[in-house]
Amino acid sequence: MEKSEMIFKSVNNRAPYIVDEDSKCLRQIHLTEVVYDLKNGTTQLTWYEAETGDFVHGDLSDKVVYANEDLFKKGELLKLSDLYVNKTIYEVIRSEICRRNVKCEGVRDYLWVYQNGVCAKFYLDDEIGKITKTWGTDGTGRCKTETDIKMPESYYSPQECYDFNDYEIVNNDGTKTFHEGLCKRLKLTKEQEVLVDKLQAVINECKEAKIQVSFDLNDHTLTAYNVANVERVEYDPGVDEETEVAHYLNLREARTISGVYDINTEDDSLQFVVRKDTIKTHK
Repeated sequence: MEKSEMIFKSVNNRAPYIVDEDSKCLRQIHLTEVVYDLKNGTTQLTWYEAETGDFVHGDLSDKVVYANEDLFKKGELLKLSDLYVNKTIYEVIRSEICRRNVKCEGVRDYLWVYQNGVCAKFYLDDEIGKITKTWGTDGTGRCKTETDIKMPESYYSPQECYDFNDYEIVNNDGTKTFHEGLCKRLKLTKEQEVLVDKLQAVINECKEAKIQVSFDLNDHTLTAYNVANVERVEYDPGVDEETEVAHYLNLREARTISGVYDINTEDDSLQFVVRKDTIKTHK
């Protein structure tokens, strides 16, 4: 089957009701899993029945289905054409693989990745075999989306790829030129990651304790102050004149934390400097 001919089913209503003829009741079901098989062009659906804990597989074509109780009382069945939305393989990939740096070439989506020492295009429809979406059996909780492969690190452009990865050029005369991806020096070590985790945990504790931590553009410090009895801190706040009053923010009694730097990642003049004698010139 050609990829362009593949049609997959996306579900509009994840918690419809079906008529349970054995128990003589209207029973709600929850969609717990959708498996898109991108190689064979099929969609596998699994539903979970309230109370019974039984699983229902398939597209519910043999069930009497209602969207909700109100429409059930009105006798309005949920049409399967309203329950499902047909999608092409490319629409499935775009809706389910929400990743940064995805590029489009015609109808195909790809990522710039680092493979075999060079930057290459990673076509999602060629590499991904299955996309699986799962939810809790109670119909709540966030959706978890997985693929049957480990998705590679992706980059915005080939230039960014080579900023973070090494490459080597071998010339006809036998000479070799090695280029170090200098930006990878900015990656935190495992030990540094642990410290940042601790920092984030402390900031979270401060927030719970009603301590607001702000970056002060005036002196490039972190400023910590008590907001336990403050509704909000913002520029030109909208104030309810009957119940609220706004006051100038004076941080004379605030605590400051130094050693913090400000950056603007959109400014091309922002650079970092390394010593030439530390740059790798060989593999």
